[in-house]
Amino acid sequence: MKMTSKAGHVSCAVDGCKAVQKSLHSLPKDGNLRNAWLEFIFNHKVPLHVSPHLCVCSAHFSSDCMENQARYAAGFAKKLILRPGAIPTIWDPTTVKIEQCNYTSKPTPRDVACQTDPPQRKSVGTQLSWSLQQHFRSRGFPSRSPGARDDEEAPHLMLKIKI
Repeated sequence: MKMTSKAGHVSCAVDGCKAVQKSLHSLPKDGNLRNAWLEFIFNHKVPLHVSPHLCVCSAHFSSDCMENQARYAAGFAKKLILRPGAIPTIWDPTTVKIEQCNYTSKPTPRDVACQTDPPQRKSVGTQLSWSLQQHFRSRGFPSRSPGARDDEEAPHLMLKIKI
């Protein structure tokens, strides 16, 4: 049984576990659940004195024992979280991964549009509410005030801006 690696980091307490996991789970505080974990870790030969710092990696739990399996697989969670009452049941995680790799699923059919197809257009009517303002048409305004002189006749004006 190993507890720490050469670098002093806690590792999986299950003997012979070589699974590369980021998520380690410490022993539960509940007595019955803790005993079930210890029975699994020590293969039903639990010693009299057990370190309270034992951990089991997430590779020894089935995926239905995890609360955030989908988020973890998608990269949205850094650590797997166990459901309350979860008990490790997988002895050799490498055999489970091989079995999972043998599973093949048919690819999902997808519709693909051709670039030469014209884009679809929709005609949608709208209805205005009676509570809105009356429709009005803007009027054109003359470009200069009535009675103003042409640019050649008008004196140049300078604006003074006070700061």
